[in-house]
Amino acid sequence: MNDRIQRRRSKMPIRTVIQFCLFVSFLISGSEALAQKVLLKGENRAYIAPEISPDGLYVAITSKEYTGLWTMRIDGYNLRQFSSVRGAGKIKRWSPDSKWILYRENNNGRQELKIGETYTRNISSITISVKKFEDVRWIDSDKLYLRSNGKVTYIRSGLNVQNSKKNHTVVYTDSEKIYLESPDKKIPDLVDPVLGVRYLDTVLSPDGSKIAFQIVGGNLQVYELNNFQLHDLGEGSAPRWSPNGKKIVYQLTTYDGQRVISSDIYLINFNGTAKLQLTDTQYVHEMRPTFYPKGNRIIYDTDLLGEIRIMRVPVK
Repeated sequence: MNDRIQRRRSKMPIRTVIQFCLFVSFLISGSEALAQKVLLKGENRAYIAPEISPDGLYVAITSKEYTGLWTMRIDGYNLRQFSSVRGAGKIKRWSPDSKWILYRENNNGRQELKIGETYTRNISSITISVKKFEDVRWIDSDKLYLRSNGKVTYIRSGLNVQNSKKNHTVVYTDSEKIYLESPDKKIPDLVDPVLGVRYLDTVLSPDGSKIAFQIVGGNLQVYELNNFQLHDLGEGSAPRWSPNGKKIVYQLTTYDGQRVISSDIYLINFNGTAKLQLTDTQYVHEMRPTFYPKGNRIIYDTDLLGEIRIMRVPVK
């Protein structure tokens, strides 16, 4: 009798230990998936707005008020400065082969288009006949898309850029309408999925079939161009597409009128399902997230803290 009681008692701790180990394993695997890793510390300045190169080997960053432009390896080493000018980091575009980066500088009231070489830090300039431009993109081979005051021109960079991208459509908004520009069309396509609102942060999916955008004073939305479906994603801003076009990463930020008082990052399916909060920190403001080329990680900044961080995310 005593032996049976003893054997029964000896089995209980083993079962409990197994259950505990499984629970801990679950927690560890979950925490690894959402663990934040510091890639670059903001010791002397607050770094923001990281952009990964298409080959996934480099990242371009700027600092507060988009002052200056730097690139570094994705492991956080080999930090190189290309510009110290205020506003230079507002528009920064990697070439499709990751060898060059486009940016703009204000020189005596006139904006100049600059091209920096990733590996050597050599910088060249392109003379343009406009005083101000809103956007510039790599299109095909050495062709660049330039938009100034709502007008689009295509200029040559003089570089032999390898480009295997098939979709060269550019999306933008004047707040009242959404425009789709393409090199093979003389007139842009107009889209107005929600009548009577103002648009912000328009982003085209990698395959060109969907547009993510924010309604001014309202929620994030996704509009499917092929079937005219509209999906409400809820509150948020700064949407960025996953490489496969199935998910969106974005920030949910609150202000006290002027400054940020909280900001966290979320992941969601493009149709508004499977919403997942990736960060939940009281004093760290995670902002401006974007995907790695493989889609299994995101990179973002921490606003005033000035750190660039990375995180693994669910890819399915």
